[in-house]
Amino acid sequence: MRITVCILVLLFSMVNGQTRDLPAAAIETLEFDLQLGSLRNATATIRTSYTDSPSHSLHITAAVWTRGVADMLFPIHNQYETWIDTTSFLPVRSEKRIAQKNIYQHFCIDYDHHAGSAISDHGHQWPIVPGCQTLFSLLPYLRRQPLQNGDSLAVLLDIESHVWLLSGRMTNEKHKQGSAWHLRFVFEPAMTIVHREWKTDLLTNRISRSDTQLDIWLDAGTERLPLRLLFRNNQFCVDMQLSNRRD
Repeated sequence: MRITVCILVLLFSMVNGQTRDLPAAAIETLEFDLQLGSLRNATATIRTSYTDSPSHSLHITAAVWTRGVADMLFPIHNQYETWIDTTSFLPVRSEKRIAQKNIYQHFCIDYDHHAGSAISDHGHQWPIVPGCQTLFSLLPYLRRQPLQNGDSLAVLLDIESHVWLLSGRMTNEKHKQGSAWHLRFVFEPAMTIVHREWKTDLLTNRISRSDTQLDIWLDAGTERLPLRLLFRNNQFCVDMQLSNRRD
């Protein structure tokens, strides 16, 4: 019953709001000051480009690393890649290389949206729901949406076999960098959350919880630059604040 409700919510969102053309700034590198829980000396970058492999894909490369004292206490040097089909704007593949204090891992996932399944290169397989996004395809997807003050938005999110319904509302408000769209989402399980058979990285593990709230501030201009992303729950906080953008 829950999964049927989630699919209907997604279809309603798709019918009532068409995605806009990719902004001219789609090829870019975004740099963020990052706080991971109590680790404040950290940096994140998100690089967006186009590639023909897989064919006609938007390629997202995100990197997270600690510096200074944080790098001595809990070193993190992680890279996450995502490929997004430019026709459906759905993720087709993800790959991560994890090098943090408690885990070293190379993990790939292929998404087959027609078959409704995802499979990892380690042999794990799980069902996905129509139209689902991933952690690193979510932001470019949201930047394409036609936003209006007071509108609601629902997105299905697969986080390594944990499928969540993100539901929220957007408001236009002042930000220290100017006018911004503020999107606030709450996480609700879209399918039964089953314990993973594999260990995962700090970011993926701590965000994928039923008490997580996600706040995103997008610049109100045509590029919809992500000014700030804030994941928080009772046990963890991920705070990313935009520090620089370059081509």
